[in-house]
Amino acid sequence: MRPTMQRFLTPAAAVLLLTLLALPALARPPHGRGGGGPGHGAMGGFLGGMIADHLELSEAQREEIRGLLDAAHENSASLWSELQESRDALMDASAAEPFDEASVRAAAARLADAEAEVAIHRAGVIAQVRGVLTPEQQVQAEAFHERMRERREEFRGHHRGHGGGGWGDVD
Repeated sequence: MRPTMQRFLTPAAAVLLLTLLALPALARPPHGRGGGGPGHGAMGGFLGGMIADHLELSEAQREEIRGLLDAAHENSASLWSELQESRDALMDASAAEPFDEASVRAAAARLADAEAEVAIHRAGVIAQVRGVLTPEQQVQAEAFHERMRERREEFRGHHRGHGGGGWGDVD
């Protein structure tokens, strides 16, 4: 491993990687809304793929993580509901006539609070999942995260300045 990469590989990097791994379980609404079938659910994005194989998780680790992610998915129903309601309220406030800055600010604050609760929930789950990994697997996860971060940066650099989509493009 390159010395510069070693400086950046920290437990926080592993947590970020595990965020990516656990998000499929937490990013969808609970109770099957928004997906289904093989590969979906708490295990679809984490243990159903090559990440789990790359980390060489034991069957016991897979089962423990499956339980953690399933429980997190079930416990996230109220968080998901609040997040969606907050997004809807902000869209409604933003589109209201006449414009009411106080309403938009209140709706934006509610959405920020809901997003913070989801982030806290995810972080707790990630900490639990990380606790299942061996020190060697944590190092592998950190290295994988670093590679993914580098690829994201390359992608961002490649796509800067390509295309619009901003408010300045309106004719």
